[in-house]
Amino acid sequence: MQVKMRKLKESHPILLCLIIVIAFWAVSALTKLIDFNTQEQYATNLAREILLSVFAVITALTLIGKSVLSERHCSFFRGLSVAAFPIALSAFVILSGILNPPASLLPLSSIIIFLLFVILVGIAEEFVFRGSIVNILAEKYAKTEKGVYFTVFASGILFGAIHLVNIFSGIDILGAVIQAICVIPIGCLYTAIYLRTKSIWLLVFTHALNDFGGLVSAGLYGVETIESAISSYSPLKLVSIILYLIPVFYLLRKSKVEEIISKNI
Repeated sequence: MQVKMRKLKESHPILLCLIIVIAFWAVSALTKLIDFNTQEQYATNLAREILLSVFAVITALTLIGKSVLSERHCSFFRGLSVAAFPIALSAFVILSGILNPPASLLPLSSIIIFLLFVILVGIAEEFVFRGSIVNILAEKYAKTEKGVYFTVFASGILFGAIHLVNIFSGIDILGAVIQAICVIPIGCLYTAIYLRTKSIWLLVFTHALNDFGGLVSAGLYGVETIESAISSYSPLKLVSIILYLIPVFYLLRKSKVEEIISKNI
């Protein structure tokens, strides 16, 4: 099985990436059909993310190997400077939500469940996209400047596509489509950070912090649900595409792309 996967990874990397996305999409859809018998919104989502995280980690370990857990071009703390933009933006959003609370805090148990939920979302999506897909694409293509950019934007598009699964969660179609489009540049940014640092745990942290900021009102105060938050997205949110693309091109300036290529050859 591993031999066949290795051959597929070498000869048809894009096809393998599409298979991974479809499989992740299918597992995600299936978890939404399971009745976890709980009235707590995030407890249900937490249970689903546990299953997705197990799938994601097994996929990465099978296709890439144990190196995905420890490989890095710099330490976690040095990598924070590479991921400074999304971390600072998320911190600002979180701080704004805390300083201007829309309601009283939820019980501590609910907040802990919410925190575990966003961490597991980070693990599930990062191990699938950066851990598996980006490594597969980079191994084949990130040996030239064009190849690096192809890896970044192809993985970003796939990252956006997977979010269309939210349509099956009762989320407004327009809101789900806007979310999918908006996360494409975020996926590109995460890939740029990963190619620069090769630290999967830095990306898990950055991703979880971003989701925490995006859902702070729902997770800390319970004033909305994930579904209502995404359904409320308007076309105006598409402006954020520019906001995230600017640091992508900064991180992938010529000298840094050359570093990525040199480390990938």
